[in-house]
Amino acid sequence: MHDIRHSQFGRVIVSLSITCALACSDEGGLEGDDEIGDAETSSDTGESSEAVVVEIALGSRHSCARLESGLVQCWGADGAGALGNGEPFEDRAYPSTVVGLEGEITAISAGGGHSCALSSTGVMSCWGLDILGELGDGDGRLDRAAPIQVDALGSSVAAIDAGTTSTCAIDKDGSLWCWGGDWFDQVGDGEDFVNPDTPVALTGQSGPAVAVQAEQRSSCALLESGEVQCWGQCWFGTLGIGKLESDDCSTLYTPGEPAQLSGPAKAIAMGDFHACALLESGGVQCWGTNDHGQLGQSNFDGSGVPIDVALPETATQVASGADFSCALLESGEVDCWGYNLDGQLGRGELGGDQPTPAAVVGLPGPATAIAVGSWHACAIIEGGELWCWGADHRGQLGDGPPFDRSAVPSKVEGLGEALEGTVTGPGIDVCDDLPIHAPGPAVLGEQAPHWVSVDQDGEAFHLCTLGGDKPIFLDASAAWCDPCKSIAEWISTNEGRNTLAPWAVLRDQLEAGELSWVTVLFNGPSSDTAVSIADAHNWHEAFPSELVVVAIDPEFDIYPAGFSSGGLPSFAAIDEYFRWYDTAALARGGDRFGP
Repeated sequence: MHDIRHSQFGRVIVSLSITCALACSDEGGLEGDDEIGDAETSSDTGESSEAVVVEIALGSRHSCARLESGLVQCWGADGAGALGNGEPFEDRAYPSTVVGLEGEITAISAGGGHSCALSSTGVMSCWGLDILGELGDGDGRLDRAAPIQVDALGSSVAAIDAGTTSTCAIDKDGSLWCWGGDWFDQVGDGEDFVNPDTPVALTGQSGPAVAVQAEQRSSCALLESGEVQCWGQCWFGTLGIGKLESDDCSTLYTPGEPAQLSGPAKAIAMGDFHACALLESGGVQCWGTNDHGQLGQSNFDGSGVPIDVALPETATQVASGADFSCALLESGEVDCWGYNLDGQLGRGELGGDQPTPAAVVGLPGPATAIAVGSWHACAIIEGGELWCWGADHRGQLGDGPPFDRSAVPSKVEGLGEALEGTVTGPGIDVCDDLPIHAPGPAVLGEQAPHWVSVDQDGEAFHLCTLGGDKPIFLDASAAWCDPCKSIAEWISTNEGRNTLAPWAVLRDQLEAGELSWVTVLFNGPSSDTAVSIADAHNWHEAFPSELVVVAIDPEFDIYPAGFSSGGLPSFAAIDEYFRWYDTAALARGGDRFGP
């Protein structure tokens, strides 16, 4: 079996001393710190006789729970310290205790690769991935395996949200503060692509905020008045103001006009390109893209304005993942709709787009709370048990092996205890175990095929020979387009316009031998010219790099097999299990491979 802790996919640039493995110092390294573990409640690393869950928070590939005993525990992917257990970064199959939290913890939040907690005294602490400054400590974007306080906010915090690559907080006056990844102006500070590593105040609020949600391209805040204000990228109608990119609404740099809800809201939830609101009436309205039915509309048409979701009864909570959403109903039933590749809708079956809300099957009783990650979901059951379903390739379901996606809920094991267990993969002996490429595109999240092509030297190239011990990054280029050439120049010389700015760390990792890079050419020098081996050779001569393979795909066998849509160049990745991921998934995932 392939142990994920040895995978390059989960490695980080920060050097760690694994000989002193219990706590993170204020400098971010691992060292024995006598003070860590001395907090009154949540930092206790001993076993607890109670495992009643009172709050859950799900990230992309990890999960966290706050227990009635005061413990905060996390499990799943730990690519950059998102589990907060102070130990060397390795994925955990069962809950492990977050160390170093001070005082009584009243709220938790999980993002792409980082997590945060709020104390009863108004102090916010974060841990995990900090490549874009999402921890807010202003200390050199240093990943943390244990919590560090967001000192700039002092003890003024009333609500928190750890987003995909950014983080937001609301102070006790109702003012919004955000920091971290700002590629799409989702920080909302009026500046363009700054990526601040300390909190910045937002302007343009229509009134005090009571809740905030930060996602990878936009953010939204719920105001005391029940209005919802959003900012960031306006594509696909994600701001809910009735405008699309074609309506001259590509970006809002600060909170602007409110979403066009039919009534006051009392909760909000955000996915990748869609958002939802729970109205005071108990109805749910969603807006944005609907390509997988995540708006609950069977016509799969997106909407720039909020539209009703047809739920069977009044809802009390709503939560949104990457391409799906769930609602908790008054009866305790949980209904989900949208994308179901990993069984995240909990219907007992994998795959397919399901735009009609339907009940999660197999829960042992009425739910009292729900939470949704990128590709998995969880529910607290009356009495405090925690049950989860969906993707599990990084152990995020917390039920131990086998680490496979589940379309029915399973109970999280070891809460309040100290069960040992790292996450193991499927043991792929890459080229021998992969299926031969079949016609048609691959599916994100599914296993990549054994794809055979020809490289720049005219030699046979087997994609699978690069896999198994480190991830593969692929960029799709065609027609010698300017952005395609710019990326190739950047990889080759570290010069030129860096169109891969959000993922600039990839070049460092390529040079360090932590990933493989393949450029796939589909056309010759013009879009109407068939690609040839000579084109691959000329490309490699123009942008020489011994670290990059240039392969041709004249039949478009790989495209769009996992590549992001929206023109060329496009990007995809294959992890050490040979599963396809797009670059958005990498950003959410919290591994140092991206964002």
